[in-house]
Amino acid sequence: MCNKTDTYILRLANTGLDANLIQTSIDKSSALIKIPAELISKGKCKIEIISGYIQLEHSNGNRIIPDYGVLVGLRAEGLSVLGYDTQQQYSHPILLGMGAVDSNSQLSTSFTAVSSPSFTCPELPPQIKLERVFQNPATAGLDIANSYTANDTPFSCVLQIQFLEDMN
Repeated sequence: MCNKTDTYILRLANTGLDANLIQTSIDKSSALIKIPAELISKGKCKIEIISGYIQLEHSNGNRIIPDYGVLVGLRAEGLSVLGYDTQQQYSHPILLGMGAVDSNSQLSTSFTAVSSPSFTCPELPPQIKLERVFQNPATAGLDIANSYTANDTPFSCVLQIQFLEDMN
């Protein structure tokens, strides 16, 4: 007998038509996104990061990172993840992906993972905060990409979710 496993796609973005689902921060570096209740109630799940996109420059010419920024990424706060991240030296928030910035004239970047990272989450939270970050060469740390434009510049990621209850 073949087990049928449902696959759910969850696209998270800082732009959308429903202001009740998405709240952006004052400095536009992050967005708090509500998760549908029917997905939260399904419990433990495997999450795979399918893709991600970050626009680097607003239409008025303001960039979200300084000229010396070479990597930009998205991290998610609110996801409980089984495991540990040595780059951030704590398990939360989780870094969903990063993209290379090859020049100061580059307008956008996508996640450049060789294979889609996956992780196990005990359950989805009621909301996930996505935050734009860049790697600061001076400190080798991840800084919030927030002090360069106060305009909405799109970022998004697509997650594929399989719930363990569907796998039985």
